[in-house]
Amino acid sequence: WAISMVYSRSFAIETKDGASRRAMVPFADLFNHVSESPVEYRAAAAIWEQEGYDEPPSPWYIEGDDIALRAPFDVAQGDE
Repeated sequence: WAISMVYSRSFAIETKDGASRRAMVPFADLFNHVSESPVEYRAAAAIWEQEGYDEPPSPWYIEGDDIALRAPFDVAQGDE
């Protein structure tokens, strides 16, 4: 059970020095995300691979003692 929780609920977080770390943050896995079709994912994956990523770049960052989530685009107040 425990290992399945780690694999299904953890995600990569990028540190200030650019290193990637795995983290489990309570409730963070409940944030909405944009689903994409397999075709869209495959096209995006080619770009990520060119940029040196094995998986999509993480929107999560470590800022001091905090973990921050940054939207990859501007979001107007009241939008989801």
